[in-house]
Amino acid sequence: MNKNGLKGLSAILIPLLCATSVWSEESKDKTNVVLEGVVVSTERFQELEGGIADGFLTKEVSVGALGDKRAFDVPYQINTIPKEIIKNQRSQGLEDVIKYIPSAQIEWRGGADVGRPQTRGMRGDVVANSYWDGLHVVSTTATPMAMFDSLQILNGLSGSLYGAANPSGVYNFERKRPTNEYENSLLFTYGESGHAEAEADVGGRLNDKVGYRGVFVGGDGEGYVEGSNLRRQLISTGLDFYLTDRLTLETNFSYYKYIKEGYTGQFNMPYTALGVARYTLPDAYDASDEKYAQKNAGRKLTTTTYSGKLKYDIADNWYAEGGYLTQRADRALYGLTNTYNSNNGTYTSSVPAQTTATRFELDSYMAYIKTKQEILGFENDIAMGGNGYIWDIYTNKATGGRYISSTTDVKNLTLGDTIRFNDQWQTLVSVGKSWIGTESYNVAGVTTSDVSKQDYSYAASVIYQPIENLSLYVTYADSIQPGDSGTDVHGVIRTLDPYRSKQYEVGAKLALERIDLSTALFQIKRPTAYTGSDGVFEEQGEQTNKGVEFMASGKLTQSTAVFGGVTFMDTEISGAKIANINNKEAIGMPEWQANLLVEYTVPSFEELVLSSNFHYTGERAIDPANTQWADEYFTIDLSARYATKKLWGDRTIFRLSVNNITDEKYWGGIFASNGLDGNAASGSTSLFLGEPRNITASVEVRF
Repeated sequence: MNKNGLKGLSAILIPLLCATSVWSEESKDKTNVVLEGVVVSTERFQELEGGIADGFLTKEVSVGALGDKRAFDVPYQINTIPKEIIKNQRSQGLEDVIKYIPSAQIEWRGGADVGRPQTRGMRGDVVANSYWDGLHVVSTTATPMAMFDSLQILNGLSGSLYGAANPSGVYNFERKRPTNEYENSLLFTYGESGHAEAEADVGGRLNDKVGYRGVFVGGDGEGYVEGSNLRRQLISTGLDFYLTDRLTLETNFSYYKYIKEGYTGQFNMPYTALGVARYTLPDAYDASDEKYAQKNAGRKLTTTTYSGKLKYDIADNWYAEGGYLTQRADRALYGLTNTYNSNNGTYTSSVPAQTTATRFELDSYMAYIKTKQEILGFENDIAMGGNGYIWDIYTNKATGGRYISSTTDVKNLTLGDTIRFNDQWQTLVSVGKSWIGTESYNVAGVTTSDVSKQDYSYAASVIYQPIENLSLYVTYADSIQPGDSGTDVHGVIRTLDPYRSKQYEVGAKLALERIDLSTALFQIKRPTAYTGSDGVFEEQGEQTNKGVEFMASGKLTQSTAVFGGVTFMDTEISGAKIANINNKEAIGMPEWQANLLVEYTVPSFEELVLSSNFHYTGERAIDPANTQWADEYFTIDLSARYATKKLWGDRTIFRLSVNNITDEKYWGGIFASNGLDGNAASGSTSLFLGEPRNITASVEVRF
């Protein structure tokens, strides 16, 4: 790590370290720590709350079959990005909010807006790791954050609770629901380059039996590259039917169209069959420079989703819910590809024909029941049920049109029990069984591979809470996941048998008077698969990630709130066919990543809140042999918001934000295009430029 990187990391860590003295000083003579809920002051504008002052351990999170539980009580690391961060930081998509969780990343396959979300450096699945309200969804299409109340991210392995999945965590997006009172807002946003958007958010009750919620977004205009264009259209509606005092039916519809053209594309660095980059990687370019872009290159994404969920509070100790979702995601990807061809930084440019999926069709479902019972004198929280999905992938034909290139059918059953022995000790045990079927087809509809397997996932945790506000835990998890799909040297798509991942985790959660702290040590192992120099796509080697993560959220002082953390992670590839690849770090994964969001309410002028976000990402390997590395980077975002009752509606809120205020040039996304250990003569790494300085202003009217 160079001196600039140390300065960047220090800028994030020092406030967190200094906070220790603040907490200890402010906690003197204060022994009552209440975790049941949060009281929000009514003396200042509620609209100015940043969603981070009340911490994250008291918040309820959805934990697969276990249902809703306090984050404090769960033996996993779960963090929530609330709606206030989404709106105040003007976050359009998942790629805008993921930076706030340092253990989370996006694998930029084609770009951040179509990449795969992941945690702890393990590549995510297109479907198995992502949910809307507990129902599987497609992750590799644009996700409009305006329609969600929060994003909950569970780090690491949890297949026994959610079903067969990659060991890359769980992303659960909670949709905005109807409000009890009549609430409406209009939001207008303008970017310095000319991009403008309007957003309407309406909610309330039609009567005692029906509630409604609607979110509508329309935006168009030039982005940060001259001549570029970003167009967004969102319709998101929800109707809730309160059938009885105990029975509720939630229904949802959303349509999202996203067109982004004229931005910089991806840069490919080829490497040899020994995993060595063929050329010297230049410093990152200015992403706003139009010479690195092409006006007719980009992507057009259209996603349509219908879903429904029935919630039944059966009796005092019994609760059940079930749901169904159907989704179609059309993806036209015609992005610019620049391939390096010399040590002088020269490259050839092209807009290649799309070879990735052009359409995903998904049907997903879930049904769970949970109860609290006393068995053998111990309190048991028992949960059981299942989920699954049927997922069709469509690929373009060379002669025009589409064909189904694969179908995946996954069914999961889960049983979990939290056993409380006394006020200090409890254990969580869970087991799941998965049935995984995947068929791949060629353009003529002939089956090229057919996998049908079933196996178990399981996990066990011991939780110790010596005092009311401290929770210590140990968790072991062993999960099955769907086998990867890949193309062999003959162009045939093959799907591998399911394989297993394992995780060890030791963690602690502490709720202080004003701030929540959470930390964990972890180790994850998973198999890797790729097309080797022999032309065969198969399981070859193993990836092991070890690390430690830390998160904090709450108030440092009465006027200052923070949300942030730091993650250290060591990734290692083993079992590679080529000796010099063994024990090397995985491509694109930094050892250090940190983020700190700080909000300051001006004491003498409480209508005004100032915020700053500091982000650091360490250097990352760009080839399997680790001969070259992309530089670390440090960015600063600044913003301010002001609320008043003296203009329009009930409240008027002005926001101004400047992202990447120093205009840092950096490689934002890096991933191995093919081959994890470099045993492929045609291997390459794809790199994407990070966004330049960007200024936006907005005005919101609530009524």
